[in-house]
This record gives sequence, C-alpha cells and structure tokens, in this order.
Amino acid sequence: MLKLDDGDGRPVPRRHVVVEIVTRHYSLLL
Repeated sequence: MLKLDDGDGRPVPRRHVVVEIVTRHYSLLL
C-alpha cells in the first residue's frame, strides 16, 4: 500500500499519501 514509486521510477508524492491515510484514519474516529 505504501509504495514510494509506481513501478516506472516515478516517486509517489509522500505528502499526498500521508494526507490520504490521515484523512481515512480520522474519518474512522468520527
């Protein structure tokens, strides 16, 4: 799930990944 690159050498933006995970986790707490 936490891949830092998509297979073609392009780094996935970590900030977007972190924000997405935090948002999902936070929504579970509501």
